[in-house]
Amino acid sequence: MLDADDDALASSAAPTWDAPTVVAERCRRDGAPLWMGALWPAPGLVGRGGYERDPDLVGGWPRVVVVDRRDRDPHEGALAPEVLEAARRAIAGDEPVALAVVLQRLGTGRLLACGRCRALARCPRCGQAESEAEGGLVCPEGHARARFCAACASTALHRVRSGVTTLARDVAAQLGVAVGEVTAARPYDGAARVVVGTEALFASVRRAGAVCFADADQYLLAPRATARRQFLHALGRAGRLVGARREGRGALFVQTRRGDDPVLEAVVAARFEDLVAAEIAEAALLGLSPFGGEARLSGEGAAELAEELRARGVSVREGAGGFVARARDVATLCDALAACASRRRCRVAVAGGDG
Repeated sequence: MLDADDDALASSAAPTWDAPTVVAERCRRDGAPLWMGALWPAPGLVGRGGYERDPDLVGGWPRVVVVDRRDRDPHEGALAPEVLEAARRAIAGDEPVALAVVLQRLGTGRLLACGRCRALARCPRCGQAESEAEGGLVCPEGHARARFCAACASTALHRVRSGVTTLARDVAAQLGVAVGEVTAARPYDGAARVVVGTEALFASVRRAGAVCFADADQYLLAPRATARRQFLHALGRAGRLVGARREGRGALFVQTRRGDDPVLEAVVAARFEDLVAAEIAEAALLGLSPFGGEARLSGEGAAELAEELRARGVSVREGAGGFVARARDVATLCDALAACASRRRCRVAVAGGDG
C-alpha cells in the first residue's frame, strides 16, 4: 500500500473505516504479507508489524529550503526573494510548469501575525493558532485572552488572509507573467507555466521546476490530530514533481513563521525517525492506538450511551461535539458498545488498535 498515511484512505462517514485497517485484516485472514509505505507512519500502522527506514530516503527525498519569514522585510510580497529567483530560473528552462505554489485555502485566512515581530498569534497554554473573537483572541480549545502578541506584547496584529485567487494575483504581479489557478473544480489546463492552487494541483501537474508551500503554518498549527502528518504527506507528493535531491532538478520551498519547528528540521534533513518515535511514545503514554481503543460519540443518544459505558467500566469524558470513550483495547471497547442499547440512537466512530 502506497501512501498509507493519506487521509483519502479513511472515511469519516458512518460507518467509519480506513483502508489500511481493512487491508491488514484481509491479509491476516489470508496469511498474506503486507507492506505499507508512509513518510510518517501513525503508531497504529507501526504497531501492525514494525517500522523500517528506507536506506535510500535521503537521496530520494527532494531538496527542501525552509524560508523563515519572521525576520524578513514585511514588504517582500507573497513569495520570498529566493522563491522568485528559483522561479525565474525555472521559467528560463524547459519544465512544463516552472513554479507551482500550494495554498490549501480558498477563502479568507484566519491566522493572525504580529506587525512588529511577525510571529504568529498562538495560545500560550496549548500552542494552537489563535483567531479573533469578541474582545480579544481565542484558540480552538476555547482559551481566551487579550488581543496582543505573546512574543513582543505589540497590539499590531493583522490577518494572514491570502486565498488561492488573491495569491495568484500577487504572484503574477511579482513575476510579471500569467499565473493559472488550480483547484478541484479547475484542473490544470497546460496554459500557464506558473500555477497557484490547492493540493488538487498534484493530480493534474506532472513535473515542476520548483514547488512552494506559501503558508506551511496552516498545516503546522491546524487544530487536527493528523495535520502535521498530512503536511509531510503533501511535501512527499510535491517532491514527485521536482524530483529527487540526487537528480538536482528542482527544490521545494516552505514559507513559514515557525522556522524552529521539529517537523521542518526533519524535512530538510530527510530524517523522520525521531518524529515517529516521539509519536509512539506519546500514544503509549495516553493509551492511544495501538495501545488502546478510542470512540467518539455524538448524536441524540450520546449522553445516554456515555452513562451506559461508564457503568460498564469504560472511561468517558466530554469532548467537542459529544463524548470520547477509551478502553485498553478495541475489542474491549467494541464489546462494551455492543452491549449498550442506546448505541442505535448515537453516531459512534471507533479508532485505534488492529481491527
